[in-house]
Amino acid sequence: MTIPKTIKIGNRTVTIAFTDFTQYGEEMANVAAFYDPSEFAIEIDSNITNPDLIEECFFHELVHAVSEYVQVQKSIEDELNQADNGEIDTEESASVLEEDITDQFSKMLLTVLKENELLA
Repeated sequence: MTIPKTIKIGNRTVTIAFTDFTQYGEEMANVAAFYDPSEFAIEIDSNITNPDLIEECFFHELVHAVSEYVQVQKSIEDELNQADNGEIDTEESASVLEEDITDQFSKMLLTVLKENELLA
């Protein structure tokens, strides 16, 4: 698979770059890739040579980018806050929340894969 230079996620254009992570020093010594939501950018360590690992890193960061786009973390935090306040039934709510998140995420991920021609 060829990793694209940019990818559309909804109305955002996310850039994908291969960067020498040694420039970041020790704090990034064990990091292979990351997504920066403030820049809409995915960076993958250019020192990685294994094509399978490069693909895995790309899709891992793509999942972070799509999750951030559909605000998965905010949904989870809001639901947990309501549960802590006794406003909702935690067990039932967790099941509904998981289904809602899975539904939103899967639709957005499929859209991203189709629009960027990443499906074989």
